Amino acid sequence: MRLLLAHSDRDLLVSFKELLACEGFDVVCAFDGTQVISIRRDGGFDAAVTAQRLPRVPHTQILRALREAGIPTVVLTETKLTRKTLTAPEIANDYLSFPFDSGELAALIRNVVEKKRGADIIPCGETQIDVSGFVMGDGILLTATEIDLYKSLAAGEVLRVEQLGVYADSLGDKLEASGSKLRIRYIGDEGYKLVKCDE
Repeated sequence: MRLLLAHSDRDLLVSFKELLACEGFDVVCAFDGTQVISIRRDGGFDAAVTAQRLPRVPHTQILRALREAGIPTVVLTETKLTRKTLTAPEIANDYLSFPFDSGELAALIRNVVEKKRGADIIPCGETQIDVSGFVMGDGILLTATEIDLYKSLAAGEVLRVEQLGVYADSLGDKLEASGSKLRIRYIGDEGYKLVKCDE
């Protein structure tokens, strides 16, 4: 699997490259936004992993360029992931906050690539989710984690995992924005559930 890896800290870049190579990835490196945009034109990338901030090009422009090239992207962030990040007009296909291990990053990369290569359409109340496009309804962007969360909740699972809280909140916002009558509620000691808004 060919991977575009971008980080402005060259020591971290080399470390990540070696770790991801051990996980079976063929890694091409970039250390600023200009390089990312130039290198992605070469094509043939299965995914990209970038730092949340790269010199010389705004983050949203990098995400847009990678999306237009059809390259699913994981963003590494040094800050806690927020609802605001996940509901912004331009988002990555998923995020990973420091600290993490190489196995966790490799699994997340494989998850976004698998979704990009698939052709699943998931019913979602009055609308649908195009998994390979990471899109709900008429253009609401989703992360791979939000898609997985929705699938679990739609299957009737009650989720208690607290670190999914920000994803549950952002997915709830996106369901509402899509016009769906489905909502995600945190029910007392039970956990997160998918309910109709009149329940």
